[in-house]
Amino acid sequence: MKGNKLAIGLLTILLAVLVTGKVKAQDPNFSQYFNNPVYYNPALIGADVGMKIRFQYRDQWANLPGDFKTLNFNMDMAERNIPGSGGLGLMFNRKQEGQGFLEKSMAGLGMSVRVRLQENIVSQLGFMGTFVDQHLNYDNLVFSDEFDERYGKIYSTSFIPPQGGNGQVTYPDLVVGNIIRFFPSAYSVDKIVGTIGAAVHHTLTPDDSYLGVESNVPRKYVAHGNILWIDQASSSGRNRENTFSGLTKYDFGFLFESWQKRSNYAIGLNVMRSSVYFGAWYQGESYGDFRSDNMVFMLGLNYGIAENARMKIMYSYDWALNDLVSVSGPTHEISLILQMDDVMLFGKSDSYRNAGYGGSGGRSSGGIIKRPLECSSF
Repeated sequence: MKGNKLAIGLLTILLAVLVTGKVKAQDPNFSQYFNNPVYYNPALIGADVGMKIRFQYRDQWANLPGDFKTLNFNMDMAERNIPGSGGLGLMFNRKQEGQGFLEKSMAGLGMSVRVRLQENIVSQLGFMGTFVDQHLNYDNLVFSDEFDERYGKIYSTSFIPPQGGNGQVTYPDLVVGNIIRFFPSAYSVDKIVGTIGAAVHHTLTPDDSYLGVESNVPRKYVAHGNILWIDQASSSGRNRENTFSGLTKYDFGFLFESWQKRSNYAIGLNVMRSSVYFGAWYQGESYGDFRSDNMVFMLGLNYGIAENARMKIMYSYDWALNDLVSVSGPTHEISLILQMDDVMLFGKSDSYRNAGYGGSGGRSSGGIIKRPLECSSF
């Protein structure tokens, strides 16, 4: 009975959206948002030294016959040899909603600029230009005039797509953002690095209407922050196999998104201990009278594949805390990250060897004295 009520509710919402001409694919969301910094805030491009290549796959509401699947690829590369340069990044994202009902593809290219405010504070400003392609499959839509009260769906709809409506919308867009990164002390045995940031998505408010009625994408506002504590006191550093014997990292963070009447937020903690990741997060989402709450559990592995290079794989499981789980089921997300610490746009990261930034930066396995604010991402 609950499943039937949910289906009827979803159908009612769909019909209402069609009438107003505002059919649109929502922006993708990720439980492991910390593994997709280029998407959430372009100011994070090049925030950490090296090159990062990331793949993400998300299967949302796995029990539904037409669940939501998202595939994301993003990468960024830092640059410290050019004054004021943060780095370059690119992203490709594809999302399918329902059984091919809505499909949204997005490709973007971004960059960041870096300004040192104080010895222990740095700011980055980022921009990302994107191109969006959305498809609406009219053949998969179901309308109320197709149903008979007794026999169900037996009629053909009288709906005719608008003149010139081919179910495709394309438009350019822009994301801007800023972060501030700081560390409290240059003389601590352990290392603590904090980052706060904000971004504005859809700054151009493009028109994405399928039915000829102007419908602009509302701006989305993102705020995020984290405190990364690296416990080096009990660590023996990297061994010859490039693992992290005894090293412990604690990463406490939050994310908040808001656009129109909808908002999402997440707060939680990730821990890495000797190359093994685990984490727990609480997520909340609200849209009008609708509210959803989830717990997210994450496991992963950080494995060295070469000198100053490693591979990370993380799996997260979303469990709904309300009645929605009985119909929708859980959400699964997998991330694969390749990270090369000594790669930059122009030369290698050891080109700033002995740059006078000793102190808390520590010394890598290659003998490089790293700047205090250069912190290996979680």
